[in-house]
Amino acid sequence: MSELTAIELKAFVPAKDFEISKQFYQDLGFTLCWSNGGLAYLHQGPHGNHGKAGILLQNFYGE
Repeated sequence: MSELTAIELKAFVPAKDFEISKQFYQDLGFTLCWSNGGLAYLHQGPHGNHGKAGILLQNFYGE
């Protein structure tokens, strides 16, 4: 059996204010890859297959 290796880990993150949250993560060093108004994909880490972490920021917030 071969060993599994994670290439990238993505987490869904809710945003109370979508635009401010996108800017916040970019200020932390994340790169905004795409945004469609309700969902945005940002990643941090080197390009390629190792060491990348990503988030899917949602224009949604619930207490």
